[in-house]
Amino acid sequence: MNDERETAAYDSSLGKMEKKWMPGQEAFYIMSYSLQDNIYDT
Repeated sequence: MNDERETAAYDSSLGKMEKKWMPGQEAFYIMSYSLQDNIYDT
């Protein structure tokens, strides 16, 4: 099993990601929630 030290070491080995918004995120959000609503309509 992983412990917290191993997890922290792995996380620190990854590069920092810049937070940013991309246009596809809004389309994905709209599509995923519209499909989710349609599942319960059947």
